Amino acid sequence: MRLRTSAALLPFLLAPATVPAGTIRVPADVATIQAALDGAQTNDEVEIESGVYHEAVDAHPATNVVVRAKGNVRIDAKGLAAAAFSVVGTNLQIVGLRITGGDADGFVLGGTNVQATDCQVSGIGGRGFRADGLNVQVTNCRVKKSGLEGLSVQSGASAAFMGCKVVGVRGDGARIASSNVTIDGTKFVAAQGDGIREETGNPLSGNAYTNNHLTGPAGNGFDLVSDGVTLTANTIAQAKGNGIDVEGDGAQVQSNKVSGAHGNGIIVGGDDGTYTGNKALGSKGNGFRLDGSGNVLPQNIAKGSLGVDLRDNSGGANTVQPDNKFKHTSP
Repeated sequence: MRLRTSAALLPFLLAPATVPAGTIRVPADVATIQAALDGAQTNDEVEIESGVYHEAVDAHPATNVVVRAKGNVRIDAKGLAAAAFSVVGTNLQIVGLRITGGDADGFVLGGTNVQATDCQVSGIGGRGFRADGLNVQVTNCRVKKSGLEGLSVQSGASAAFMGCKVVGVRGDGARIASSNVTIDGTKFVAAQGDGIREETGNPLSGNAYTNNHLTGPAGNGFDLVSDGVTLTANTIAQAKGNGIDVEGDGAQVQSNKVSGAHGNGIIVGGDDGTYTGNKALGSKGNGFRLDGSGNVLPQNIAKGSLGVDLRDNSGGANTVQPDNKFKHTSP
């Protein structure tokens, strides 16, 4: 670890010397990840060598710090009753860390402009990745067999999960309780709750879910309540509940494919939305169910529904264009 020169030792200088960015190596310079983050200064890089680190990190690192795994880095927080890696930072980057055990959450990311890339979580009792800050970004990360949801946004805003994979979690694949959240290009496999669920209670808006693949959730594929939600080019297969349930107003739902839903394929529960070019195939309930009003539906397809392809419970307040392909409708 580099030596730092204190300005107090140089009283004759007219201005403090600029200290260049340095590298702190774990365990060569300091024994623990916690100590490295506590000691890091602005623009430093923390490099963690391969090994198992039995600790629960809870840090507020300096600005512009990079935390990088150099090899197979595993954090095991079993028995410590705390999140394995909890940070509140500004312009913080976390690259390549693995959490392989713990009683609580895996990564808890707070602060502003925090990025986690190529990280993994498995065998924990809580959530895989929890975004609590502003502009938190999780990219190419993995969650396997977490005790609660795989991805979570509990507070803050403008979180993004991109290119991730969530497998076999005991809760929802993702649970969202905030606005302006993006989930893109992410795979959810065999979640024991819903695939992606938005929490009721607080007004939500500006959320977008695109190019995701949801397979075999025990509940609904998407269970959404936010206003103005964008749902584009997602695939939902073998949901044990409904494929897509949208209860917010002003939704933009297009080019999604639901196959083999055990409930309804797509529920249009909010008002004044547009549902374009979606497919509901082989639903054990209805293909599409209309509960809201003022919605416009062009170019959608439903086939093989055990109920009817289109059930309209709204009293006729929606515009169902003639270019939809619904063989059986009711009423």
